[in-house]
Amino acid sequence: MLVLRPFELTMLPILAFTTLLTARSAAQISPTPIPLELSKPLQDKNFYFLSLIERDAKLRNIIEQDLALKAIANTKRACLAGLFGKLDFSHVEALGDLKFTPTEVAIVESRLSGLLRAQTTHDSVKSFVSRLRASGASQQFTELSDEKFLISAWRSACEGVNRVIDVYGIQKVAARSAAIDSPLYTVKNTLYGGMLKTLAGVVAESTPDDVAFFVPSLKAATELLQVQLRDEAARHEPMESGLNAPAYKRAHRVDFAKYPYSCILVPGFGPEEANVRMSPIGHLELELAVRRYRAGKAPFIIVSGGYVHPNMTPYSEAIEMRRCLIDEFGVPSEAIIVDPHARHTTTNLRNAARLIYRYGMPFQKKALIVTNSYQLADIAAPSFAKRCMSVFGYLPATDYNKVSNFDLEYKPALNSLTIDPIDPLDP
Repeated sequence: MLVLRPFELTMLPILAFTTLLTARSAAQISPTPIPLELSKPLQDKNFYFLSLIERDAKLRNIIEQDLALKAIANTKRACLAGLFGKLDFSHVEALGDLKFTPTEVAIVESRLSGLLRAQTTHDSVKSFVSRLRASGASQQFTELSDEKFLISAWRSACEGVNRVIDVYGIQKVAARSAAIDSPLYTVKNTLYGGMLKTLAGVVAESTPDDVAFFVPSLKAATELLQVQLRDEAARHEPMESGLNAPAYKRAHRVDFAKYPYSCILVPGFGPEEANVRMSPIGHLELELAVRRYRAGKAPFIIVSGGYVHPNMTPYSEAIEMRRCLIDEFGVPSEAIIVDPHARHTTTNLRNAARLIYRYGMPFQKKALIVTNSYQLADIAAPSFAKRCMSVFGYLPATDYNKVSNFDLEYKPALNSLTIDPIDPLDP
């Protein structure tokens, strides 16, 4: 039996409060199986954590009034105001002033922890953490305590902001996949510095005096993606009220028990030729997928592939596949789900898992990949799992089982909901 000494009895309220803070919350909150609200698609898809703070009036006010965080806000606003005078056609390094320094990152971590622990602000911060957990946007960290969960989400967001400034602004860091993700306007362009000078002036003019500490850097990062025409992540969003509206509405009426699979996934296999809308191999893959669909294997075909090959192509693999399914094969639009954002085979599977979960399909049910034998072998190989762990830090799919030369069944993984701002073209 536990016996408490007299001084420990006086500590009970504090002990109980500390226990509340350190208790694991993962078992209490599951991600809500609905699409994320994307009022600012480019910002929201990359930095949902920061967007959620902006939408939370109570937490935003707490952050704006916190003296340590206000000091960072003032520093970043001063940096932004000074950029117009520092940037010119040959010097763009000053843009780095908007990056979060290691000291600033540590201060934010300390203050977020302090605000979560303080009794006067705990409820507001706790409520925010619960909403962030429910969004699934930081699902990879969901097993952590509230404090570590909050800090991990912040670290991911600030690392993403810094990387956008590095890759698409200063350009001393290469994009993760430089052949397809590089900036359109490079520092070698004689007009580039002038473009950044104008960008800094526009962002400074549109940034109020009283803002959260992250706003100046966040606005600059999203504007950089816009001016570089690297807004691929935001294109066609929100999907559930656009191209995917018929399928999204139908998903809630389908009796999935009648099908062996929740969906058929066709990963993109884009052409490298500038004027080719869709590769011949992609057309053959669709023919295979349609056969499985008409045989009753699944109620939906997910076509996945972004604006990828060749670099800066005007054609999305997935949208071209959707057009082909409707025009050439007669598949109804309500049976087609489009992912026009994936840029790699790894993100084909990750994005499909997101759609399966957020569109309300049974997540424990297996899905079926239909693709060419080369891509199928790549996905089924141990090296693919290693690549996913290297890129994501988790596996977006498990339980692979080869059904035929062109068919691979698998189970989607819930960590796929996690937003990855290190890959801003498809986070």
